[in-house]
Amino acid sequence: MEKSSQSQCNERVTFVLLIKSIMDQIDEIAALMRSGNTANLSRHLLAEACSILNELSPEQQARYFETLLTLCESFGTSSIRSVSDEYVESVADAKRRFLTTIRNRLNIAVGE
Repeated sequence: MEKSSQSQCNERVTFVLLIKSIMDQIDEIAALMRSGNTANLSRHLLAEACSILNELSPEQQARYFETLLTLCESFGTSSIRSVSDEYVESVADAKRRFLTTIRNRLNIAVGE
């Protein structure tokens, strides 16, 4: 069954948010490592974000990669200049809630 135009638009926005989140997480890890930190929590959060990709249907995966290619053409350089382990710990729960929201918006079952 063909998705409605509104549904496709909502899914695309969700993919944009997920892609931006993953790219920001990679930038955060790089900033932490440049500062001599191990970035273990940040790496774990990146793995959580990327795990969503394995949960997508084949059709969703195709639309995700189309969105990724479109966005990569327009992304500039990293916006993260420096970050601390304390910052990472303080935002970890918010990032996890965000990933739960992404899963819900993509109608992926959220495991507890």
